[in-house]
Amino acid sequence: NPHATMDLGFGARNQAVGENAAALVGKIVDMQETMLDEELEKLDNLNDDELSKIRQKRLAEMKAEKAEEASWTANEHGALTRLSETKEFFAAAKASKRLVVHFARPTSHHCSSVDG
Repeated sequence: NPHATMDLGFGARNQAVGENAAALVGKIVDMQETMLDEELEKLDNLNDDELSKIRQKRLAEMKAEKAEEASWTANEHGALTRLSETKEFFAAAKASKRLVVHFARPTSHHCSSVDG
């Protein structure tokens, strides 16, 4: 038998289970390879109109990403802003999907490390 064997206390069933698992993994790999080959074949045979649609879609995605980045800049993302009023905190939280908050206390040496 060319396959290495390791008995985990199940005798011959151990080898059979391992061989079945290897066969199933092989089938899954073959299916994925076939699917990838079909997708590559489809991409290789795109016509000019289809390529143009893909380009237009990607350009629209890139423009949306730029607009989102501009919105972040306008909302001072990446900047350390001191908020002293509760209303300021809630306004900042509503203006953004994400918010990092550092609650500072003058008695904590960690606060001076973050604040610089």
